[in-house]
Amino acid sequence: MKQNSSLFRHAITLVLTLFLLATAFILTSCSRHPHTLIKIERKEPTCTEIGNILYWNCPECGKNYSDKRGKKEITDFIIPAQGHTFAEGICTVCGIPEPSKGLQIFFSPDNTFCVVSGIGTCTDTEIIIPDFFNGIPVTGIGDHAFSNCSEITSIEIPDSITSIGSNAFNKCTSLVYNEYDNAFYLGNRENPFSVLVKAKSDDTNVSCLINENTKALADEAFMNCQYLKSVTFAENSQLRVIGNYAFSNASSLKSIALPEGVTSIGESAFSNCQSLETISMSGNVKSIGVYAFKNCTSLVFNEYDNAKYLGNSNNAYIVLTEAKSEDITSCYINDSAVIIYPYAFSDCNLLTKINIPDKIKTIGAEAFLDCKSLKEVHINDMAVWCTIDFESGNSNPLNFAENLYLDGEIVNEPVIPNSVTNIKDYAFYGWETLTRITIPNSVRSIGKEAFYGCCTVTRIILPDSLTTVGENAFYGCSSLVYNEYEGGKYLKSNSSPYALLAEAVSKDIVSCHIHKDTRIIYNSAFKDCTNLKNVTFDTGSQLISINDYAFSGCTSVESLVFGENSQLSVIGNYAFEGCKSLDILTFGKNSNLRSIGNRAFSDCPTLDTLIFGENSSLETIGNYAFNNCVS
Repeated sequence: MKQNSSLFRHAITLVLTLFLLATAFILTSCSRHPHTLIKIERKEPTCTEIGNILYWNCPECGKNYSDKRGKKEITDFIIPAQGHTFAEGICTVCGIPEPSKGLQIFFSPDNTFCVVSGIGTCTDTEIIIPDFFNGIPVTGIGDHAFSNCSEITSIEIPDSITSIGSNAFNKCTSLVYNEYDNAFYLGNRENPFSVLVKAKSDDTNVSCLINENTKALADEAFMNCQYLKSVTFAENSQLRVIGNYAFSNASSLKSIALPEGVTSIGESAFSNCQSLETISMSGNVKSIGVYAFKNCTSLVFNEYDNAKYLGNSNNAYIVLTEAKSEDITSCYINDSAVIIYPYAFSDCNLLTKINIPDKIKTIGAEAFLDCKSLKEVHINDMAVWCTIDFESGNSNPLNFAENLYLDGEIVNEPVIPNSVTNIKDYAFYGWETLTRITIPNSVRSIGKEAFYGCCTVTRIILPDSLTTVGENAFYGCSSLVYNEYEGGKYLKSNSSPYALLAEAVSKDIVSCHIHKDTRIIYNSAFKDCTNLKNVTFDTGSQLISINDYAFSGCTSVESLVFGENSQLSVIGNYAFEGCKSLDILTFGKNSNLRSIGNRAFSDCPTLDTLIFGENSSLETIGNYAFNNCVS
């Protein structure tokens, strides 16, 4: 009996041990915390929307896995949008009409959107603008895009269009608009009123009711409507964007209440509205262009401490528009503020102290320009700080301040919280007392000029999860310590000393062997290394991105070979521009390359061989990517 009891205890102990081992196996260690994996169900792509495979995500560290136990990490879980399949002018999947061919379309510098900039070679008189072009959303129609196209009778635009530039349809004398109340619109079959293009008359319109389905007001839509007194929006208005100069010189307009959904107010949108007394907006506004309220001499502001604000009946302090005076020495910004307007504190030469509340989403261009006496910037949450949209370097008070205070304590070695996934553009721009920073594995991108001019920082530890680094992110970090390897200078990550190749060890190098652990080649890393002839990559290279201008002007490079199963997914704008000796470019089978940027291989006159292996993933080729590749 005792023997049976002993065997039973041993069996129980063995079962418990196996259970604990299995639990430890499932909850694998990640940056000193266990994974709590969340299952992400498979989503099928559509013609225009991406999908994803079934995978598991760790919200604490940002990593993704193909299995629920977290054994196999993956970085590629997106299923690309399938694109339309047209037959007899109609998509066989979703039923939309086939877009016009030959339109002149330009990609944004970061290839996140594109704009129709001209008629190009298109001869259609009934124009259909695509919602996507080469997998990239079409969001705008540029200035003068269809100007003088007198034969065009109709233009169908998708709901993806949120901006229409100045004089886009000037002298399109045959163009038929959709009409509603006192305005002309363009749209599509489902929504004929997607964009309000212009008022019916500059001289007679005294009021206008905006259609509830309108998503954007085009640039200059009501410009110079000097008799316009009333603009009304439906209760359930879908309006999101007010274009540049939309109400400029509408000198009789006295008040306007913008719909709840408006997120963007363009440059000079209400400039010279000299009768405008009140404007109401919601906290959803994310950006306001420069001079949006210039010369609105009757506008009544709300005041708090040493600043003036605009808002609504529930929150009078949404937008901080300007300091009360250039002579202020401090300003406590209202805790309910969402936006700091462009140039709000510019030339406040005596300002020494400022706080940035947690609700601030955007700080406009040049907001702190020439605040030369600024010494203290006070914040409460480092995670919130990393997500603020700074519109320029001079938007960031750290560019002028000596010290940053977090919850009242001075910091020069900040800890970025695990909740941060993206460090925005200009986040730490010009912060000259920063000495060291560790970025957690939750972070996937570092924005443009994020650490620009941080001249005392000696060490930046990058996350293993990093996939994108913006232009000039580390420019002017003159004290930064690099690791060197066979022609390159690198920044380290948590797992490798060679995660990011920052620059060549010398402009005179003739060869460079890229370390297999390198994930990103930084912008301009080898720019104008005219003697560089041989660039080689290890088998099993982890490289995922070659940034803008990385090898631009490397006139001696002759060939580039990216082997089988290459993880390289992005070649940036101008990455190999002017590589005048380059003649062979090879991507092996199962290449993960998705995007080739604008002018990436332009002015490579000897490039005569371009090889893509089986199962290539290429989706997007930017403007003039192979321009002047005459061979």
